[in-house]
Order: sequence, then C-alpha cells, then structure tokens
Amino acid sequence: MSYLRICPWLCGLILLSAVNAGCQSDGRPAYPTTRVIDVVETIHGVPVHDPYRWLEGDGEPAVQAWTQAQNALTRRYLERFAEQRAALVNQLQGLYAAGSASSPQIRGQRYFYTQRSGSQNHAVVYVKQNSISATPRVALDPNAFSPDGTVALDWWYPSPDGSLIAYGKSPDGSERSTLHIRNVDTGKDGPLAIPYTRGSTVAWDQDGRGFLYLRYPEPGTVPPGDENYHRHVYYHRLGTDSRDDPRLFGEGRPKEEWPDVNNSSDLRYQFLSAGLGWSRNDLHFRLAGNGGFRPVAVGYDAIFRGDALGDKLYLLTNYRAPRYRLLVTDAHKPVERNWREVVPEGTGTIDSFVIVAGKLVLHVMEDASSRLRVYETDGTFVTEIELPTLGTVRGLQGSFDRSELFFEFESLVYPPTVFRYDLESGERRVVAQPEIDFPFDRYETKQVWFHSRDGTRVPMFVVHKTGLVLDGNNPTILSGYGGFNISYTPYFQVHRLPWLERGGVYALANLRGGGEFGEAWHRAGRRDLKQNCFDDFFAAAEKLIADRYTSPERLAIRGGSNGGLLV
Repeated sequence: MSYLRICPWLCGLILLSAVNAGCQSDGRPAYPTTRVIDVVETIHGVPVHDPYRWLEGDGEPAVQAWTQAQNALTRRYLERFAEQRAALVNQLQGLYAAGSASSPQIRGQRYFYTQRSGSQNHAVVYVKQNSISATPRVALDPNAFSPDGTVALDWWYPSPDGSLIAYGKSPDGSERSTLHIRNVDTGKDGPLAIPYTRGSTVAWDQDGRGFLYLRYPEPGTVPPGDENYHRHVYYHRLGTDSRDDPRLFGEGRPKEEWPDVNNSSDLRYQFLSAGLGWSRNDLHFRLAGNGGFRPVAVGYDAIFRGDALGDKLYLLTNYRAPRYRLLVTDAHKPVERNWREVVPEGTGTIDSFVIVAGKLVLHVMEDASSRLRVYETDGTFVTEIELPTLGTVRGLQGSFDRSELFFEFESLVYPPTVFRYDLESGERRVVAQPEIDFPFDRYETKQVWFHSRDGTRVPMFVVHKTGLVLDGNNPTILSGYGGFNISYTPYFQVHRLPWLERGGVYALANLRGGGEFGEAWHRAGRRDLKQNCFDDFFAAAEKLIADRYTSPERLAIRGGSNGGLLV
C-alpha cells in the first residue's frame, strides 16, 4: 500500500485545489538528496542499521545545510499557492478567534475556570463569586507575565475556600515551573517562590494554610543527568521558608517513579499516587495536613485512583477488572479484605468518577465514545445524563455537597462546550460554547468497524460532508495514536474545518495500545505486541479504501508524539 505524503496539514488543504506542482513523475516533490552514512550497532545480538544518525547533530554545518534545503523546497512549493494560502490564513484567523473555556472548579463560594478569547496567547483564569452566572473577574492572566508572551502558566490549584491559588509558571516553553501563591482578593502574589516544580500537582490542607506539592532536585545535588528524576513529595506551610520544607515521600524510592497528589472531593483527605510507567501505581492517603501516609493499595499490578466521602474511600481500579470497577472501603481499615464492589466492571470502560451532591458520577467509554452515569454511593443506578452526540466528555467538576455538575463535551464537528447539569432537577444547560461561523449541521460523523490483521475488531470515527459520494476519490486524512493507555476519542480541532469544507474526509482510528477498551486493549499494543498498533492502522487505511471513501493516492496519514512514531 502506498500513501500520499503530506507533511504540514496546510499543504493538504492546498492540494485539494492544486495538484502535482513541482513534483516528480510519481507525484512526490523533488526532495533534496539525503546523504547515507551507515552506522551499525549490535543490540542484544541483533545488528541495527542507522544510516541517518548523522542528522541528529543539529548544530553541524552539514545538518543545517540539509535543513535549509528542505525548508527552501517547502517554501518554493507553497509559494505556488499564495492566493489559496492567503484565503486559508484569513479563514483560520476567524475560526481561532472564537476561543475556548473550561469547566469551572468550585472552591468555597467561588467558581474558577479558564477562558481564551480572540488572539490571546494564553488562556486566562477567571473567578466568579457565589454563582456561575455572576460577573467574572481575572484571577490569573498569563498574558501579563511577560511582554512577549513567552512566560506560561503551567498549572494552578485554588485553595479550599478559593482565597488563594498555588500556581506554576515557566519561561520560554521550558515547563521548568516555579511555584507561586496568588491572593485572589488582592490579585497580588506573596513572596513565596519554589523552583524545580515542573508538572507539580498540589493538595491543599482543609484550612488552606499548607499544601503538598512535587519538586525535583536542585542541580548539583544529584549526579549530572538526574535532575529530571527524583520527583518527590514535599509539604509547605504558609509563612515558612520553603528551603525547610520536609520531604514526605520519595526518599529511597526508584528515581524514575512519578508521584502525584490530590485532594478528596470533601477535602478531608489527601491522596498520593506513585507509579512507574502507565500500567500500575501504588496508592496512599492521609488526613489532610495530618501525619504520614497510609497505604491503600501497594504492590498490585494494577491502576488505582482514590476519592473519599466521610469515612469511606472510593477506589477506581482495573485490579481483576480490565475495564475498571469502583470499590469502597473503610478509611480506618482500607486493606483488601475490606474492599467492597460498588459498581462492577461492565461492557464499557470506566474512565473516571467524581462525587457530586453525595452521588457518584461515572464517565464511561462505550465503544470509544463517552457516557455519563449517576449512582448512589451504595452502587444503585440513578440515571444517565444525555449527551449531544457521539463524542468525548472531559473536565468533570462539582462539589460533594452541591447539586451542580459541570463537564465539557466535544466531538469531531461539535465544538468544546461546557455544560451544567443539576443532579436534583435533571436540567442540563450550556454554560459556555465558542461562537464559530461554520455550518456544523451539514456534516456527519460515523463510527465504522474493521478487522485487523489478527482478526481483532477495531473501530474508527469518520467525518465528512453529509451526502458524500463514495467514489474512491475523496482526499482523506487518517489519524491515530495507539499508546500509553491514552484514549483517542472524538475530539474537536478548529483547523480541520477548512479541510472538511473543501470536501476532505477525516478519520480517527482507535488503535490498540490506547485505553479505549481498558487495560487488555492497552497491553495488546505495547512492548512485544506493539506491531498490533501498526497493523490496526494499516487495516484502518484499507477499510477507508475498501468502502470507497478514498484511494491510496488520495490518502494521507498524520500523528503527533506517539502518533508520530505510528506514522
């Protein structure tokens, strides 16, 4: 099978109206010659050839010359379509100006959320007092961190009463955060500045006077190269010198271990999760701000996530349940023999849960699409919350003692929308939705299934104009991920819209290695079974061709991060 190679997606848009300019006879651009210098390494007895390793020396003159030649080719190619590019730039500027918003977090009588509008580089953190309908004011504006916009807000965690925000910011895309405390009422930062807090999570004490956080070692205190390891849990009490902060977890543990901390929904407990890789973790907890951590689940080859209400701990786990189940146990005696199943494993995969209004709200993935189900704390089913279409739920937020549930919903042609659902009345309403000038009702999303090389049934979402003619001649982009237990469900990207408007087809395949169908699906596409991920992607392409959406000559593939490896 052959694929049309389209590197930037913008090129793909242009190719819908202009074809084969400056190309070789087989349709490919006339790329500069790339030198081959064969390097052979023997790894575990197997000779491995690496003829392009010389390109890793990005500071070398030869590599810079090669890069400049590639860039020059791209510029020459795109300049042929200056008129089409100008129209696309104009359209995309209008589409991106619609902005976006997040689900509100409730802290005390305050609602915190992010919103980006117009041409802002960074989303702004806003706060509303007493009601989600109140007038918002700015709590944190990363656009004011630096004149050129290169200092970013990495993460933020409001205190229990909403009067303070612990947040991290970093310069130049480094993500090397420094932790600060913002007073929400005054809009000013205190003197606290804790460095080396990249990717930190924060778990506040109930009284808001201290918090747990994550910190990396100071350079020079560990062997060179280890500065990005040894991520440990520290505790800070407001008003004290952070250099004296006690380390509560990490000493003597594997340097690669990744701990995280979070509060329970009722803020009474603090949980600590520590894992190696993407398939297992240990879970500990303690009364917020009080004493050492107690084990809940340690040494299991499984994933555990915790929450609490009163003296009951709720555990979401794939232990003896590849698609996850929800357990409850006594906080005073959380050993396995006291675990009791509340919501058993089902046909769908339980992705997450929150405790709202004294009820359990579960986000469940059925065939790689989201569903929201509500249960009593004893596991009695209450209701299912209706969603607009096949798509993805994110950002479940609420409070254990209020009836408000907030969540974000999106799909391939449904822009990210924030909903408020009242668990008492059953009313669902839109809180925030971007105003995008695009006829979404003229497009349709389908889920199609196909068989991979080994016979495994795999799904794929396909979106296009309603009434598309299946003649095998539609330009199509196929995307995938397939790794790290990450679910690649239908999500919205504004830059897809010009592609769809010009007659393009977009397909999203749910490959093994992801988390769409639980831990068994994840493990079936990793390590010695990684080939399954690639086989699934080939089978997805073959399905698009067999169903006459497209042809090999009109099909492109794209992916980022682990999806880049896939492509």
